[in-house]
Amino acid sequence: MTSKLARVPFATLLGLSLFGLGACSSDSDSGAVSGGLVVFASRGTEFAVAPDAPVAVGGQLFAYLADEASETSGGAGGTDLNGDGDAVDRVAVVFPFGAPRGTPLAAARAVHVIASEVWLVVSEAEDGVDHDLDGMLDDLVLLHGTQTTDLALVARLANELCLVASERLYFNEALEVGPALPATDLRWVDAAQPRLPVAVLGDGAAGTIQRLTAHDEGLLILLQSELVELAELNGDGDATDERVLALLDTRDPAGVVHNVALAVGDGAPVRARRTVAGDTLVAFLVDEQAQGATNLNDPAIQTAGWQPSQCVGFEDVDTDDFVLFHLRLNSFLADPLANAPINTGLVGRDRVVCVEAGGGALFVGTISFEVDEGTCALNGDGDQADGIFRWTQAAFGFVPPPIGDVGFLFAVADLPGGAAGVVEVSDRFVVAVSEAEDARDHDGDPSTNRDFLAGLEPGDLPIASWRFFQRQSVPAHFAADWLAPAPNGTSFLFGDVEAEYDFPCNIDDQDTDDVFPLAARLSADGLSLVASGYCVAGESFNSGPVQTGNVLFVRSSEQEQSRDLNEDGDQLDNVLLCHTLFPTGRLFFVGTLNDLPLPAVFTGPNGRVVYLVDETMAGRDLNGDGDATDFVLRTLKAF
Repeated sequence: MTSKLARVPFATLLGLSLFGLGACSSDSDSGAVSGGLVVFASRGTEFAVAPDAPVAVGGQLFAYLADEASETSGGAGGTDLNGDGDAVDRVAVVFPFGAPRGTPLAAARAVHVIASEVWLVVSEAEDGVDHDLDGMLDDLVLLHGTQTTDLALVARLANELCLVASERLYFNEALEVGPALPATDLRWVDAAQPRLPVAVLGDGAAGTIQRLTAHDEGLLILLQSELVELAELNGDGDATDERVLALLDTRDPAGVVHNVALAVGDGAPVRARRTVAGDTLVAFLVDEQAQGATNLNDPAIQTAGWQPSQCVGFEDVDTDDFVLFHLRLNSFLADPLANAPINTGLVGRDRVVCVEAGGGALFVGTISFEVDEGTCALNGDGDQADGIFRWTQAAFGFVPPPIGDVGFLFAVADLPGGAAGVVEVSDRFVVAVSEAEDARDHDGDPSTNRDFLAGLEPGDLPIASWRFFQRQSVPAHFAADWLAPAPNGTSFLFGDVEAEYDFPCNIDDQDTDDVFPLAARLSADGLSLVASGYCVAGESFNSGPVQTGNVLFVRSSEQEQSRDLNEDGDQLDNVLLCHTLFPTGRLFFVGTLNDLPLPAVFTGPNGRVVYLVDETMAGRDLNGDGDATDFVLRTLKAF
């Protein structure tokens, strides 16, 4: 296969060197090398995968949930992979990289991998096995196994959610009788002792039952329920709150759970950012109603000048908002009273972000919805329909947020990508600013309403400066239709809107309605973006870009590119493309992909990559079960 992508004549637009599309066939073992990128495809998995089920990727193997009902090699009714007499389960399969076959283990709801060790979350009723030997099939259990060892019981689980952090798997064990404080129901196992759970202790103020919710840069985010503990945990005078925040620093194997003693919002984000000095800045949104029905964004409890001038007389008087707090983890753990969490007074929803500027100054930000801030239009457009990006310095004492005039407060475009329109890049925030919601023009073209990328360097005090990013070679802004962070923190991923060029960037289709998935980082002076990528159309709102190391993988749409990229005779498919970044290396066709709302690939350590192929798009029976209607996993390695 030698599919070629037309040479793009607008290379200077993105500062790229563009080459023809190379091929790396996903249907046979092959390899290719270009500019530091090595891609090879191994034989795909033989069992159809459940498309909405998790895939866990390790350095030596990966595990996934095979769909018995889709496996028609055993007959029209599916294939019984776990030997329980039916073909309705999702069965965990272990697949070493480069191996010809995988090994089915048991019916499972989730799989987790660390190094070469695999753990399964299993319902005994679904698997048909009494794993804990209590005479009943009514338990949820954690099992450990590999391709060469039998399954063994690790623990009975209180719930399905397990999280990998600091090379350990954390879970909640089902307790017959609650242990005396300061023990908790939280346990961990690791690759060295995969079947021996270690109990996590509490600080004496923490509850026994700790609900896992998320982890961020080595910090586990936990929630405690006063209704379960039958005790007050957040000092508000009642014992009815169900989401009291607790934290566990997983960098210390002997770390204990610490009660933050504040109730957070339902589904509200918590952000933990490691600092250069080795501390962790933690930012989170406190629920006013749950925290004693207290108006935490009342100007009367803040300092003079905290409120934007246009909001004087329109103060907030209710107690139903989420308000941004922050703490320094090391200081808080050393003395929780002297270094208690600090209330910024900023209402927030959807997103919490943190950056560290030069000299170690820390800043936190969130998206403040105007309807939560009294009756004030923060950006001065006469309505309260907007979400406005606001931030402040995360010092040890309260610091009023920068205010400026209404022209300094911009509405955020809630773009797809999981970042709600705001990402952290080096020492600044990058925000997708909405012209339509601001009711003002940001690029000198009042006839258009687009979402433009702007950088905010919060260290430029007292009033930080916004910069709408210009392209390096043409007088045009960067407009985006999705936005996502990159794992390295120094770049980010976005969908570059072709319409802002006002001429076709991908010359296959000659229209100007495509979006190109790119990576970007700041120029040396911070005034512009250095973009890395190709003028190849991604699937609208679902390009699913994933950066691993210095390689970018994207989902490209044949229909929007107007090109048969996998050369199967139609232009109806989505395909997987990849290239190296900064500088942009040769573009490779990897294989046919899917149109699911998922990342383009699943990644693991050592450059391991797994991607999901829709057989109906590929037009082939890739797992040999006699049909071409399944989803099948394939593997890559990228350096």
